[in-house]
Amino acid sequence: MKVSQPSRLDAPIVQSGARVRAIRSRLKIDRILRYPVLIFGSIIMVTPLYLMLATSFKTTTEFYRNPFGLPSTLSLQNYLSVWFAGHMNFYFRNSVIISVGTVGITLVFSTLASYALARMRMRGSTLIFYLLLATLMVPTEIILLPLFIEFRDLHLLNTYGSLIIPYASLGMAFSTYLLRGFFKTLPEELAEAARIDGSSELETFWYVMLPLALPGVATVAIFSFMGAWSEFFLASIFISNPDLRPITAGLLGFSSSYQTDWGATSAGYTIVIAPIVVVFLLLQRFFIRGLTFGALKG
Repeated sequence: MKVSQPSRLDAPIVQSGARVRAIRSRLKIDRILRYPVLIFGSIIMVTPLYLMLATSFKTTTEFYRNPFGLPSTLSLQNYLSVWFAGHMNFYFRNSVIISVGTVGITLVFSTLASYALARMRMRGSTLIFYLLLATLMVPTEIILLPLFIEFRDLHLLNTYGSLIIPYASLGMAFSTYLLRGFFKTLPEELAEAARIDGSSELETFWYVMLPLALPGVATVAIFSFMGAWSEFFLASIFISNPDLRPITAGLLGFSSSYQTDWGATSAGYTIVIAPIVVVFLLLQRFFIRGLTFGALKG
């Protein structure tokens, strides 16, 4: 009795079956290794948030007695003390004004500039774009002294403008880069159809292209808001008036050289982080789409 041997025609099938089994085994190994890494990374990221929230409900005495455990009571005393006695309500108002002003200016100029660089044919546009990107390599510390002298001469120190102007300017290059890539992904036929119907370039931008670019605009708004809301370095230098301090600079009042009120400080940190989390949750679907499309033709 002869044993049938696999023919040459069956060889590719056998090889493909072995290849599929090898791929499946590698995927299983990847899954086995992936989840412990993800769990460990999640613990690393969640632990500081847990400690901040838990400490915000503790007194200083309880914090030193039980720094890592849960609070004995869920008292809002630290939040009330920070908000009213610590003047966090005024700092919060100042940060809202500064952040909203920064986002508004950034969106206006970055959308116009990115649309012009992406859609309008003009001489030197590529050079302008690369010069704009070159500003991303300039550290803030290098321009700090001339910026301070300029604002002093213009009497802009201790004003909202002393923070809104540099925040919007420093974020303009990245915002323009991101939106330029997004505008390049939009179909040119829509703009041509609007021009044929008699729309001007500005009307085409406002009524046709900008609504389609809302995911990119939302992404820029999130980055701009987060940068302006959480910035501390310039805020601590350009604002010395306590009534005009933003919320990050206002947190300095809860610590001194000899003592730190950890409960009040943690409550203040929680108040600082909460608006960023809320804004991101509201705009996260636009944020993901904006980063994806903007990265295609950046």
